[in-house]
Amino acid sequence: MDVAARPVPVGLLVRALATSPPTWTAPAAVVNPVIPAELLGRRLRALVRRGAVAVVLVWRGLPEDVAAGQWLPFTLPDLPVPVVRVAGEHADALADGDAHVTVTATPTGPARGESVWCVVEGTGTSDETVLVTTHTDGPNPLEENGPVALVGLARALVADRPRRTHVLVAATGHLRMPQLPHRGQCTATWLAEHRSWWDGAAGHRRAVAGVVVEHVGALDDDGAPEVELVHTTTAPLAALTATAFAARARPHRALLAAPRSLVHLGEGEPLHEHRIPAVASLAVPRRLLQLAAPDDPRWRGRVDVALAEDQVAAVERVLRAVDATPTGALGTVRRHRPWERVRDAARLLRWVRGA
Repeated sequence: MDVAARPVPVGLLVRALATSPPTWTAPAAVVNPVIPAELLGRRLRALVRRGAVAVVLVWRGLPEDVAAGQWLPFTLPDLPVPVVRVAGEHADALADGDAHVTVTATPTGPARGESVWCVVEGTGTSDETVLVTTHTDGPNPLEENGPVALVGLARALVADRPRRTHVLVAATGHLRMPQLPHRGQCTATWLAEHRSWWDGAAGHRRAVAGVVVEHVGALDDDGAPEVELVHTTTAPLAALTATAFAARARPHRALLAAPRSLVHLGEGEPLHEHRIPAVASLAVPRRLLQLAAPDDPRWRGRVDVALAEDQVAAVERVLRAVDATPTGALGTVRRHRPWERVRDAARLLRWVRGA
Protein backbone atom coordinates (compact mmCIF):
# COMPACT_ATOMS: atom_id res chain seq x y z
CA MET A 1 0.00 0.00 0.00
CA ASP A 2 1.41 3.38 -1.02
CA VAL A 3 1.78 6.10 1.61
CA ALA A 4 2.31 9.51 0.04
CA ALA A 5 4.41 11.98 2.03
CA ARG A 6 3.06 14.95 0.12
CA PRO A 7 3.04 18.61 1.17
CA VAL A 8 0.59 19.43 3.96
CA PRO A 9 -0.72 23.02 3.99
CA VAL A 10 0.38 24.66 7.22
CA GLY A 11 -3.07 26.22 7.46
CA LEU A 12 -4.57 22.75 7.99
CA LEU A 13 -2.55 22.37 11.19
CA VAL A 14 -2.49 25.86 12.71
CA ARG A 15 -3.69 29.42 12.30
CA ALA A 16 -0.56 31.50 11.73
CA LEU A 17 -0.17 34.57 13.95
CA ALA A 18 3.40 35.84 13.52
CA THR A 19 6.92 34.77 12.65
CA SER A 20 10.23 35.14 14.43
CA PRO A 21 12.21 36.87 13.13
CA PRO A 22 9.45 39.01 11.58
CA THR A 23 11.39 39.20 8.30
CA TRP A 24 11.17 35.42 7.83
CA THR A 25 8.28 34.07 5.77
CA ALA A 26 6.87 30.77 6.94
CA PRO A 27 6.38 28.02 4.34
CA ALA A 28 2.90 27.50 2.96
CA ALA A 29 3.26 23.71 3.26
CA VAL A 30 5.50 21.12 4.90
CA VAL A 31 6.45 17.54 4.03
CA ASN A 32 6.55 15.27 7.05
CA PRO A 33 5.91 11.52 7.36
CA VAL A 34 4.16 11.86 10.73
CA ILE A 35 0.91 13.18 9.26
CA PRO A 36 0.24 10.59 6.51
CA ALA A 37 1.35 7.82 8.88
CA GLU A 38 -1.12 8.90 11.55
CA LEU A 39 -3.94 8.87 8.98
CA LEU A 40 -3.33 5.18 8.19
CA GLY A 41 -5.20 3.70 11.13
CA ARG A 42 -8.57 3.07 9.50
CA ARG A 43 -7.02 1.69 6.30
CA LEU A 44 -4.74 -0.70 8.19
CA ARG A 45 -7.54 -2.02 10.39
CA ALA A 46 -9.70 -2.54 7.29
CA LEU A 47 -6.92 -4.60 5.67
CA VAL A 48 -6.66 -6.80 8.76
CA ARG A 49 -10.43 -7.33 8.83
CA ARG A 50 -10.30 -8.43 5.20
CA GLY A 51 -7.75 -11.12 6.06
CA ALA A 52 -4.35 -9.52 5.47
CA VAL A 53 -1.56 -11.50 7.14
CA ALA A 54 1.08 -8.79 6.61
CA VAL A 55 1.26 -5.28 5.22
CA VAL A 56 4.01 -3.64 3.17
CA LEU A 57 3.79 0.15 3.25
CA VAL A 58 5.57 1.95 0.43
CA TRP A 59 6.75 5.49 1.17
CA ARG A 60 6.27 7.88 -1.73
CA GLY A 61 7.93 11.27 -1.59
CA LEU A 62 10.62 10.38 0.96
CA PRO A 63 14.24 9.52 0.12
CA GLU A 64 15.51 6.19 1.37
CA ASP A 65 17.69 7.63 4.14
CA VAL A 66 14.70 9.52 5.58
CA ALA A 67 12.20 6.68 5.20
CA ALA A 68 14.43 4.18 7.03
CA GLY A 69 13.74 3.54 10.70
CA GLN A 70 10.72 5.81 11.11
CA TRP A 71 8.90 4.95 14.37
CA LEU A 72 5.47 5.50 12.84
CA PRO A 73 2.59 5.57 13.39
CA PHE A 74 3.02 5.94 17.15
CA THR A 75 -0.49 6.97 18.18
CA LEU A 76 -2.22 3.82 16.88
CA PRO A 77 -2.71 0.54 18.78
CA ASP A 78 -0.56 -2.42 17.79
CA LEU A 79 -1.83 -4.50 14.87
CA PRO A 80 -2.05 -8.30 15.04
CA VAL A 81 -0.01 -8.61 11.82
CA PRO A 82 3.54 -7.52 10.93
CA VAL A 83 3.97 -4.27 9.01
CA VAL A 84 7.05 -3.45 6.93
CA ARG A 85 7.89 -0.07 5.42
CA VAL A 86 10.06 0.41 2.36
CA ALA A 87 11.17 3.40 0.33
CA GLY A 88 9.34 3.81 -2.96
CA GLU A 89 12.46 3.32 -5.06
CA HIS A 90 13.02 -0.11 -3.51
CA ALA A 91 9.42 -1.13 -4.01
CA ASP A 92 9.61 -0.22 -7.68
CA ALA A 93 12.80 -2.24 -8.13
CA LEU A 94 11.37 -5.33 -6.42
CA ALA A 95 7.77 -5.09 -7.60
CA ASP A 96 7.94 -8.17 -9.85
CA GLY A 97 10.12 -10.29 -7.60
CA ASP A 98 9.63 -12.60 -4.63
CA ALA A 99 11.26 -12.28 -1.23
CA HIS A 100 11.04 -14.29 1.94
CA VAL A 101 11.99 -13.18 5.42
CA THR A 102 11.60 -14.74 8.84
CA VAL A 103 11.38 -12.44 11.83
CA THR A 104 11.62 -13.91 15.31
CA ALA A 105 10.39 -11.75 18.17
CA THR A 106 10.72 -12.38 21.88
CA PRO A 107 8.02 -10.69 24.00
CA THR A 108 9.54 -8.49 26.69
CA GLY A 109 6.54 -6.54 28.02
CA PRO A 110 4.58 -5.14 29.42
CA ALA A 111 7.06 -2.45 30.40
CA ARG A 112 6.34 0.33 32.85
CA GLY A 113 7.67 3.86 32.65
CA GLU A 114 7.56 6.58 35.26
CA SER A 115 7.23 10.29 34.68
CA VAL A 116 9.92 12.46 36.26
CA TRP A 117 8.73 15.68 37.84
CA CYS A 118 9.70 18.25 40.43
CA VAL A 119 8.36 21.40 42.06
CA VAL A 120 10.03 24.78 42.44
CA GLU A 121 8.03 26.54 45.14
CA GLY A 122 7.29 30.18 44.45
CA THR A 123 8.07 33.12 46.69
CA GLY A 124 4.62 34.68 46.50
CA THR A 125 1.17 33.25 45.88
CA SER A 126 0.75 29.73 47.21
CA ASP A 127 -2.37 28.60 45.36
CA GLU A 128 -1.29 29.20 41.74
CA THR A 129 1.04 27.09 39.62
CA VAL A 130 2.68 27.23 36.22
CA LEU A 131 3.15 23.86 34.50
CA VAL A 132 6.37 23.34 32.52
CA THR A 133 6.14 20.10 30.57
CA THR A 134 7.84 17.87 28.03
CA HIS A 135 8.05 14.13 27.30
CA THR A 136 10.62 11.33 27.49
CA ASP A 137 10.85 8.12 25.45
CA GLY A 138 12.09 9.39 22.09
CA PRO A 139 13.97 7.32 19.48
CA ASN A 140 16.79 9.80 18.84
CA PRO A 141 18.71 12.70 20.46
CA LEU A 142 16.36 15.32 19.01
CA GLU A 143 13.00 13.78 19.84
CA GLU A 144 14.28 12.84 23.30
CA ASN A 145 15.93 16.10 24.41
CA GLY A 146 13.02 17.91 26.04
CA PRO A 147 14.11 16.71 29.51
CA VAL A 148 17.54 18.29 28.94
CA ALA A 149 15.79 21.61 28.32
CA LEU A 150 13.68 21.01 31.42
CA VAL A 151 16.78 20.55 33.59
CA GLY A 152 18.17 23.85 32.32
CA LEU A 153 14.91 25.61 33.13
CA ALA A 154 14.77 24.01 36.58
CA ARG A 155 18.27 25.26 37.37
CA ALA A 156 17.34 28.78 36.27
CA LEU A 157 14.16 28.78 38.36
CA VAL A 158 15.95 27.53 41.47
CA ALA A 159 18.68 30.16 41.05
CA ASP A 160 16.11 32.96 40.75
CA ARG A 161 12.88 31.74 42.26
CA PRO A 162 9.64 32.78 40.58
CA ARG A 163 6.62 34.32 42.28
CA ARG A 164 4.36 31.40 41.39
CA THR A 165 5.13 27.74 42.08
CA HIS A 166 6.38 25.97 38.95
CA VAL A 167 5.77 22.25 38.39
CA LEU A 168 8.20 20.72 35.88
CA VAL A 169 7.11 17.43 34.28
CA ALA A 170 8.86 15.01 31.89
CA ALA A 171 5.96 12.69 31.08
CA THR A 172 6.53 9.08 30.12
CA GLY A 173 4.88 7.05 27.38
CA HIS A 174 4.98 9.51 24.49
CA LEU A 175 5.58 6.83 21.86
CA ARG A 176 3.17 4.32 23.42
CA MET A 177 0.15 6.58 23.88
CA PRO A 178 -2.47 3.91 23.03
CA GLN A 179 -1.23 1.88 26.01
CA LEU A 180 -1.65 4.76 28.46
CA PRO A 181 -4.75 4.86 30.68
CA HIS A 182 -5.89 8.30 29.53
CA ARG A 183 -6.67 9.47 26.00
CA GLY A 184 -4.40 11.96 24.28
CA GLN A 185 -0.77 12.91 24.69
CA CYS A 186 1.16 11.40 27.59
CA THR A 187 0.93 14.57 29.70
CA ALA A 188 -2.80 13.79 29.98
CA THR A 189 -1.98 10.77 32.15
CA TRP A 190 0.24 12.81 34.46
CA LEU A 191 -2.48 15.45 34.78
CA ALA A 192 -5.09 12.83 35.65
CA GLU A 193 -2.85 11.36 38.36
CA HIS A 194 -1.77 14.68 39.91
CA ARG A 195 -4.84 16.86 39.91
CA SER A 196 -3.91 18.59 43.17
CA TRP A 197 -1.23 20.58 41.34
CA TRP A 198 -3.46 22.14 38.72
CA ASP A 199 -7.26 21.66 38.75
CA GLY A 200 -8.17 24.31 41.35
CA ALA A 201 -10.60 22.09 43.26
CA ALA A 202 -11.03 22.54 47.01
CA GLY A 203 -7.62 22.21 48.63
CA HIS A 204 -5.89 21.98 45.26
CA ARG A 205 -3.68 24.48 43.48
CA ARG A 206 -4.72 26.00 40.16
CA ALA A 207 -2.54 26.10 37.06
CA VAL A 208 -2.84 29.58 35.55
CA ALA A 209 -0.57 28.81 32.59
CA GLY A 210 1.63 26.17 31.02
CA VAL A 211 4.77 26.15 28.89
CA VAL A 212 5.78 23.12 26.82
CA VAL A 213 9.22 22.60 25.30
CA GLU A 214 10.13 19.78 22.89
CA HIS A 215 12.77 18.96 20.27
CA VAL A 216 15.24 21.81 20.82
CA GLY A 217 18.21 22.60 18.59
CA ALA A 218 16.83 20.94 15.47
CA LEU A 219 18.68 21.45 12.19
CA ASP A 220 17.43 20.61 8.72
CA ASP A 221 19.57 18.37 6.51
CA ASP A 222 21.00 21.48 4.85
CA GLY A 223 22.21 22.81 8.22
CA ALA A 224 19.55 25.52 8.50
CA PRO A 225 17.53 25.84 11.72
CA GLU A 226 14.43 23.67 11.52
CA VAL A 227 11.09 25.46 11.72
CA GLU A 228 9.84 25.77 15.30
CA LEU A 229 6.07 25.54 15.64
CA VAL A 230 5.02 27.59 18.67
CA HIS A 231 1.39 27.15 19.72
CA THR A 232 -0.07 30.01 21.76
CA THR A 233 -3.62 29.54 23.02
CA THR A 234 -4.48 33.08 24.16
CA ALA A 235 -3.78 36.51 22.67
CA PRO A 236 -1.81 37.79 25.71
CA LEU A 237 0.46 34.73 25.61
CA ALA A 238 1.01 35.22 21.88
CA ALA A 239 2.10 38.81 22.52
CA LEU A 240 4.53 38.02 25.34
CA THR A 241 5.96 35.09 23.38
CA ALA A 242 6.65 37.35 20.40
CA THR A 243 8.49 39.73 22.72
CA ALA A 244 10.51 36.91 24.30
CA PHE A 245 11.48 35.52 20.90
CA ALA A 246 12.48 38.96 19.58
CA ALA A 247 15.46 38.86 21.96
CA ARG A 248 16.88 35.62 20.57
CA ALA A 249 20.57 35.71 19.73
CA ARG A 250 20.87 32.82 17.26
CA PRO A 251 19.46 32.52 13.72
CA HIS A 252 16.14 30.73 13.97
CA ARG A 253 12.82 30.20 12.20
CA ALA A 254 9.74 30.16 14.40
CA LEU A 255 6.06 30.26 13.50
CA LEU A 256 3.80 31.53 16.28
CA ALA A 257 0.35 30.08 15.76
CA ALA A 258 -2.97 29.08 17.29
CA PRO A 259 -4.10 25.43 17.10
CA ARG A 260 -6.87 24.36 14.76
CA SER A 261 -9.94 22.55 16.07
CA LEU A 262 -8.97 19.01 14.98
CA VAL A 263 -5.36 18.80 16.08
CA HIS A 264 -2.89 20.31 18.51
CA LEU A 265 0.53 18.89 17.73
CA GLY A 266 2.68 17.86 20.67
CA GLU A 267 2.35 17.76 24.43
CA GLY A 268 0.55 21.11 24.60
CA GLU A 269 -2.66 19.32 23.64
CA PRO A 270 -3.68 18.20 27.17
CA LEU A 271 -3.22 21.73 28.53
CA HIS A 272 -5.41 23.04 25.73
CA GLU A 273 -8.05 20.39 26.43
CA HIS A 274 -8.14 21.47 30.09
CA ARG A 275 -8.25 25.15 29.03
CA ILE A 276 -4.97 26.02 30.69
CA PRO A 277 -3.45 28.97 28.77
CA ALA A 278 -0.22 27.72 27.26
CA VAL A 279 2.76 28.26 25.01
CA ALA A 280 3.92 25.00 23.41
CA SER A 281 7.04 24.92 21.24
CA LEU A 282 8.27 22.04 19.11
CA ALA A 283 10.16 21.42 15.90
CA VAL A 284 8.82 18.73 13.56
CA PRO A 285 11.59 17.79 11.09
CA ARG A 286 11.20 14.86 8.71
CA ARG A 287 13.60 12.78 10.82
CA LEU A 288 11.84 13.48 14.13
CA LEU A 289 10.69 9.87 14.62
CA GLN A 290 13.68 8.18 12.99
CA LEU A 291 15.41 5.56 15.12
CA ALA A 292 19.02 6.51 15.94
CA ALA A 293 21.63 3.89 16.71
CA PRO A 294 23.70 4.57 19.85
CA ASP A 295 26.52 7.03 19.14
CA ASP A 296 25.47 7.52 15.52
CA PRO A 297 27.73 10.47 14.54
CA ARG A 298 25.23 11.78 11.98
CA TRP A 299 22.91 12.93 14.72
CA ARG A 300 25.56 15.27 16.11
CA GLY A 301 25.06 17.34 12.99
CA ARG A 302 21.29 17.37 13.39
CA VAL A 303 21.15 18.96 16.84
CA ASP A 304 22.81 22.34 17.37
CA VAL A 305 23.71 22.88 21.03
CA ALA A 306 23.98 26.67 20.67
CA LEU A 307 20.56 26.82 19.02
CA ALA A 308 19.12 24.61 21.76
CA GLU A 309 20.53 26.92 24.44
CA ASP A 310 19.03 29.91 22.62
CA GLN A 311 15.63 28.22 22.49
CA VAL A 312 15.72 27.34 26.18
CA ALA A 313 16.70 30.92 27.02
CA ALA A 314 13.68 32.14 25.03
CA VAL A 315 11.42 29.72 26.89
CA GLU A 316 12.80 31.01 30.20
CA ARG A 317 11.94 34.56 29.13
CA VAL A 318 8.41 33.36 28.38
CA LEU A 319 8.21 31.83 31.85
CA ARG A 320 9.45 35.02 33.52
CA ALA A 321 6.94 37.10 31.56
CA VAL A 322 4.10 34.75 32.48
CA ASP A 323 5.13 34.86 36.13
CA ALA A 324 5.06 38.67 36.09
CA THR A 325 1.60 38.82 34.48
CA PRO A 326 -1.53 38.97 36.67
CA THR A 327 -3.72 35.90 36.31
CA GLY A 328 -6.60 37.80 34.76
CA ALA A 329 -4.32 39.20 32.07
CA LEU A 330 -3.10 35.80 30.81
CA GLY A 331 -6.23 35.32 28.72
CA THR A 332 -8.85 32.59 28.46
CA VAL A 333 -8.59 29.53 26.25
CA ARG A 334 -11.52 29.59 23.83
CA ARG A 335 -13.25 26.36 22.97
CA HIS A 336 -13.55 25.69 19.27
CA ARG A 337 -17.09 26.02 17.99
CA PRO A 338 -18.89 23.17 16.17
CA TRP A 339 -18.82 25.04 12.86
CA GLU A 340 -15.03 25.36 13.15
CA ARG A 341 -14.71 21.60 13.54
CA VAL A 342 -16.91 21.04 10.51
CA ARG A 343 -14.87 23.52 8.47
CA ASP A 344 -11.53 22.03 9.51
CA ALA A 345 -12.75 18.47 8.91
CA ALA A 346 -13.90 19.42 5.40
CA ARG A 347 -10.54 21.01 4.64
CA LEU A 348 -8.69 17.93 5.89
CA LEU A 349 -10.91 15.60 3.88
CA ARG A 350 -10.28 17.60 0.70
CA TRP A 351 -6.53 17.33 1.30
CA VAL A 352 -6.71 13.58 2.00
CA ARG A 353 -8.63 13.07 -1.22
CA GLY A 354 -6.06 15.09 -3.11
CA ALA A 355 -8.30 18.01 -4.01
